Amino acid sequence: MSIAQLTKDFSALQDSGPCIFILRHAEKPITKNIYVDMANAITDNGVKSSRELGNILKSLYPRVSIVRSSPITRCLETASNIFSAYSDKILIIPDAVLGGDGAYVSDNKLAAQHFLEDPSQTDIFIRMQKGEAFAGMREVNIGTRLLLTRTIQDLENIATPGFYITHDCILALFVGTMIDQIIDERTWFQYLDGVCIKKFDNKINLYWKKECFNIAEKIKKISSSS
Repeated sequence: MSIAQLTKDFSALQDSGPCIFILRHAEKPITKNIYVDMANAITDNGVKSSRELGNILKSLYPRVSIVRSSPITRCLETASNIFSAYSDKILIIPDAVLGGDGAYVSDNKLAAQHFLEDPSQTDIFIRMQKGEAFAGMREVNIGTRLLLTRTIQDLENIATPGFYITHDCILALFVGTMIDQIIDERTWFQYLDGVCIKKFDNKINLYWKKECFNIAEKIKKISSSS
């Protein structure tokens, strides 16, 4: 469980103060049909692993401030199964910034045509990181700014951890932009993998795998770009 492992690896994440965890949904069926893929629910194994993660998170963070999810079925189901571990009802907020016509997609139907022609989503999003433009897709810095704005707003208004459930492609574009790295097949986000963003007095850190990145200057640069 990579999110739980992040907390174990970094002492800064071992308190229950404000931070945002952004993670990929649980396991889904594999299909090359983009329209079937959009409607897919998570697998039985995805349900099991989500609930297991929920039990771990409850022991680490008894109180959760906010849960946002891509409105796509597999993300909503992942969120529902993770936070079913909590006795108090946790509201799951569908948020288009995290999927669908959201941060990096301006027209979902138009964007889908690229995946009908080339079902290798990983390849398309790697090409986007390198600056290639696709119809129906936003320029990467614009999409990153949209997701970043949501994240910073939440960080300023929560007292305990918050969670976003999203897609591997969104994580790849967002994290790759924030740390100036190309996220490719070697470092691609697996199911329930993700990052944490935590704000301190004079810096904002992004935690991923075993590394910590101070992204405060990157945030200023992206926020001020046109």
